[in-house]
Amino acid sequence: MGIDDLPLEILIHIFVLLRDAQTDMYTYFDPWIVVTHVCQSWRSIALDTAELWTKIHSTNENAVSAFVRRSKQALLEINYTRNFHTVSGPLIKPICHVLLPQSHRIHSITLSVDAESYPFLQHLLNNGAPLLSSLRLAFYTGPGSVE
Repeated sequence: MGIDDLPLEILIHIFVLLRDAQTDMYTYFDPWIVVTHVCQSWRSIALDTAELWTKIHSTNENAVSAFVRRSKQALLEINYTRNFHTVSGPLIKPICHVLLPQSHRIHSITLSVDAESYPFLQHLLNNGAPLLSSLRLAFYTGPGSVE
């Protein structure tokens, strides 16, 4: 039996496990995305599997847009903690216009932010996030301090 003989559900499950197993979440791109470059079949499967694109942590506006589009209408998990390095206003501002219209499908948010990022939180709370079930915040108030 070759890999091409695997049932689609098993291959998708392997892709999801690979996504969830990555150790360095904060690279420019997600290392698991290499599966989209193995062959046309894998690329098509990965691009069509909304579940693979639901965990957003990139501060690259183009990457965030691609994840939002490919996740279709699945619930989103937003994670900007960077191991307690703050995600400042200048980093989060460009992606706000991509994420805020999706507030109706944001399921969880984990943020380590500074004062410049407060407008994002305010906009999110004003727009509403009816499916939000987890909100974790760490506020950076200066060098060496996270509250």
